[in-house]
Amino acid sequence: MAAKKVIFAVETGWKGMREASIMLARQNIPVDIIIKGYAAPEVLAVITRPNAAYRISAVPRYFFGIYLFCYILWHQFLGNLDTVIVSKERTRDYAKKSYATVKLLVETDSGYELK
Repeated sequence: MAAKKVIFAVETGWKGMREASIMLARQNIPVDIIIKGYAAPEVLAVITRPNAAYRISAVPRYFFGIYLFCYILWHQFLGNLDTVIVSKERTRDYAKKSYATVKLLVETDSGYELK
């Protein structure tokens, strides 16, 4: 059976998400990144470099919430979802309506932490 997937829902700042997704990709854990809003090609190039072992989707702001909700439900239905990691508390509360294992990625003095 394939490894379960981790979904990152990013609304603000992508540095912590990038570091965490690279770490997970090195452990052969599939990672999908959903970015709220438009992401310029230069930004996507920086995020995906040096490892393209994860998939990135940029979703228009107005559709982000419903897209995330449906994306979580779909992967939950397929049985290949492990964790959803978000960058805002409000998104964590919203995502918990469709999936129980939702964590918040926060920046600390020593790096990043999941809450």
